Parts: sequence; C-alpha cells; structure tokens
Amino acid sequence: MAGPTVAVAITKQQIWHGIQEQFDTVYYFDGPALQAGDANFERLVNALVVAEKKVFGKNVQFVTGRVWSAGGTAVQNVTKGLYTLSGVGAVEGQTTHGEAAVLVKIECERPNVLGRKVYLRKFLRVGQIFSAFQNNMAEGRQALDAQMIGFYRDYGETIRKVDIDPGVLFVLVSPTGRVPRLGTPATVSPFIISREYRRN
Repeated sequence: MAGPTVAVAITKQQIWHGIQEQFDTVYYFDGPALQAGDANFERLVNALVVAEKKVFGKNVQFVTGRVWSAGGTAVQNVTKGLYTLSGVGAVEGQTTHGEAAVLVKIECERPNVLGRKVYLRKFLRVGQIFSAFQNNMAEGRQALDAQMIGFYRDYGETIRKVDIDPGVLFVLVSPTGRVPRLGTPATVSPFIISREYRRN
C-alpha cells in the first residue's frame, strides 16, 4: 500500500441552533511530491470545492481549504497551502438538521485481516437536499430515493482521482494508504447518519 503524501481539509460552516458551526471534509491523496505553495495544491483544493458545492446546500458556506503533507510524523506533516474560499453549496431544497449527514462509501482493494471489506467513508453534512425526506427525517429510517443516491454516488466517483495537469494526478487513499477498488462504484447509505460537530 502506498501511503498518503498529501491531505486536504475543506472547511465549511452553517448555522445550527443559532450558532455558526464549522466542520471539515478531509481527504488523503497519493500524489506527486510538490513544494509548499505549489499552484497545483490550490488547483486540487478548487477541484474538491467544485465537487462539494454540487452536493452541499445553499445554507452551507465554504470557508478555507488547507493542504498539508501526510504520512509522516506530526513534525513532518507541515502545511503546504492555506486558501480562503467563498460561496455556498448549489443545492436548494429541504433543509436537514445541522448534524444530519449523507454517508458515501468507496470500497478499498484489500480487506482487513478478518477478510471484511474496508471502506473510505465521507460523511457529508449537506445542509439541504433536493427531495423531501421520508418519515420526518428521523435518523435510521429510509431517507434517500434512488435518484438521490445516484446524485451522491457521482460525488464519490469524482473524488477518486483528481487529474490536475499531465503528470499531476492525486489518487484518493485512506490515512493508512489503502486505495479504492477499481471497477467498484461508490455506494451511498439510504439512511441519514447523525454526525456531531467536534467542539473544543
């Protein structure tokens, strides 16, 4: 397994219970060794923001994108780029509660030591969805129809590989270096997941 060479956090914010809460979506990639401040890092952040804005609601604001080296010790993993973001998500529909998340999973090539499948998971606190939830948006109940599942699956397929320029390819991996299984599409849980904000 190739370890991640770079990590990216896309920080967003939304109002929940009258408080502006910030949260991240974190990605790990195996990619070329680039120096801090390289323009390709900003291009990587921008590509991820484009993918995210398609699935996040208009009530979710994009704040910052941070890139850092990954796979080493805490001292070795230094910031490579910090970028100010703007704008909101593109989805305008039914508002979800602040800690409701859509779960997108991408199966990895190698199972764990018990032979069970291992997934890269993205919990998307999307803020709004196009179609109305069923059963009053209760956690653990059927919430997304087939059309909506396909919508979030497209996001999962987009983030597998980010091709910036010829010779500049970032491949999604787990923090420990597991890579997505080729030919196996991303899957989406039909259930809404409760994902609490991490607070200091």
